Amino acid sequence: MFIDDDTRPRCVSVATAAPRMRVRAGDFPVDRIEEPVALAVLVGGTGGFYRPAGAAMFVDHAGNRAGSLSSGCVDADVALHAAEVGRTGIARTVRYGDGSPFMDIRLPCGGGIDVLVLPTSRAELSPVRTAIAARQACTLRLGATGISAEPAGVARVTVEIVPDPRFVVFGKGPEAATFASLAAGLGYETVLLSPGGGAAGIAVDKAVAAMPFTGPDSLAAVPVDAHTAGVLFFHDHDAEAEILQCLVQTEAFYLGAQGSRRTATRRAERLRTLGIAETQIARVRGPIGAVPAARDPRTLAASVLAEVLGEAQARL
Repeated sequence: MFIDDDTRPRCVSVATAAPRMRVRAGDFPVDRIEEPVALAVLVGGTGGFYRPAGAAMFVDHAGNRAGSLSSGCVDADVALHAAEVGRTGIARTVRYGDGSPFMDIRLPCGGGIDVLVLPTSRAELSPVRTAIAARQACTLRLGATGISAEPAGVARVTVEIVPDPRFVVFGKGPEAATFASLAAGLGYETVLLSPGGGAAGIAVDKAVAAMPFTGPDSLAAVPVDAHTAGVLFFHDHDAEAEILQCLVQTEAFYLGAQGSRRTATRRAERLRTLGIAETQIARVRGPIGAVPAARDPRTLAASVLAEVLGEAQARL
């Protein structure tokens, strides 16, 4: 999907702007402002800055905002510019930090950022909302002066928005419950499938979608896409084979299972007996986690989550 609205003047500093940017849906919170009147996008910068190019802020007519373009250094001022753009309908580019005319607003990191502020509306952004809700990637093209008016060779600013990571967790002990709660608590869509219909009586975050795992058919209710991570937390490793046999046939970007190196070797042998190809077996990680030999549920959960998100970031 490509969204182009070049009927209004567009202003962008192509010398410092990233011509093509890719961000997660979480950095483009279009669904958190009901009636936006302006969109501010971080389009480039120099030196160190903490938000990704393509990150967005939305502002409504009352000055309410969703999203962040800094660690609190410039967001309030960006919102003021956005409110003005919403009133006038005239886009602008604002420079902060190094090289900025605003001497009273500094970036502690010592760098500089460029923010493109555009008028917008709920109707204009409706296709973006729809795509994000459906976990589909979408692309916004923010033109300089419009397609027909752009001189040859002048780059357009393009923002591709891709789905956030989603977690499908299998297990019934405290490890599975703790990991699912941590992921959901950070705002990631998380499904917990437990044999017997529960995480062994362990409470999970209310944002976790908990459901019983009764066999491979249970996976039909949990769509797994290329932005999904499948993680298994079992002490009874005999329960893993039928789950992994299904998961390796999906596009999941991360597959991993709890256990030692010896367990991982035995797991691979079991998958071979099921006729699973070596290339698919190699997708299953084990041991899992950034912290070796983590033994308590909280450390293991944080360790595995860090590993999964690191992989997601590397693929962005």
